Amino acid sequence: MEYEDQVVFSVEFAAFVDTNPAEIEAYLLKQEVTGYGTLYIAFEAISRYSKHPEIILPTVKKVLDFSYTTDEDSLYNMTVLDDIDTMELFDEHPTVYMQHMDLLVSRLKKEKELSYLMQLLDVFDMALVIPVEPEYKQYIRKQWFDQIAEFANYGETLNLKLKAREVIKNSEQDCDLIPLTFGERVKKLLGG
Repeated sequence: MEYEDQVVFSVEFAAFVDTNPAEIEAYLLKQEVTGYGTLYIAFEAISRYSKHPEIILPTVKKVLDFSYTTDEDSLYNMTVLDDIDTMELFDEHPTVYMQHMDLLVSRLKKEKELSYLMQLLDVFDMALVIPVEPEYKQYIRKQWFDQIAEFANYGETLNLKLKAREVIKNSEQDCDLIPLTFGERVKKLLGG
């Protein structure tokens, strides 16, 4: 579709969602978890134009809890979450934005596969809105970054530690980070 046609379709779809939120929520839950297809179109349209963006949250849970394999093709399916317009949610539906971010962080657990954690940190980094105005700083939860700092300090691998540190740096958060060991610093310099 041309961009203008896609916007028109998204606005019409969101209007349909607003008159049928329960049915659309059930429909989304039945959809296959994939990086392309119905979910990415629905996530974008609902998060941008619907008055009921909260209906995407159960499907976000489904995407996060999907049984991913460790190969890149499988994990790529998690990027469907990147189609949620978190800036629009932040501006128009801050409670839904906060719930969405809470969901992302709730799946950052040490028992998850390394590749899953790396992908989820990327999704979180893309989703995070960094408010400029001080009165909106309340929409940044310290516990999100406490959890990410755990991986930055005690992550299983150097790559996980570095990814978590990158997310913290990109989000302009002040976290207590343990300096990398000498060996880790050397590996980082050597690209390993």
